[in-house]
Amino acid sequence: MGQMVAPEVREEAERLRVAVVVADVRGAAAALRIDAAMARQTRRPDLLLFVADPGSVLPDMVAGEGQRHVIRAPGGAAARRNAALDWLGGRYDIIVFYGEDFVPARTSIVGIERFFRTHPEIAGATGLILAADADGGGLPAEAAEAVLERHESHESTPNCVV
Repeated sequence: MGQMVAPEVREEAERLRVAVVVADVRGAAAALRIDAAMARQTRRPDLLLFVADPGSVLPDMVAGEGQRHVIRAPGGAAARRNAALDWLGGRYDIIVFYGEDFVPARTSIVGIERFFRTHPEIAGATGLILAADADGGGLPAEAAEAVLERHESHESTPNCVV
């Protein structure tokens, strides 16, 4: 009979495959900013997938390098999320959706993976939004980074924060 191992003590060899999807990317500047945010992660996603409008222009470096991919799909963000799910198939254990204006904490991906590894009975989760621009004009990047820096300087025990 096999040995049962608690999820929280699984080996790194059982690392979950994580895809990050940005289903509403509208331009090169947003794609480059998100790409840079993923490069700062303590655990990079296995794939960064941009879903863009068929007419949008994204930089070549995003379209063809390693763990990045661009697909094109018409419609709004919901239709593009569905196109991403169709394209991804069953190749990833976790699919994370970020908006093009989302600024993730450096530990976002590792926290998401840890959460789902220790709670295999859960199929979906939401995270903690630290700040948002209610007027829709966008939170300036410097302000978003300052909010994250303050948050990361405090040790906290997450509940369902991923």
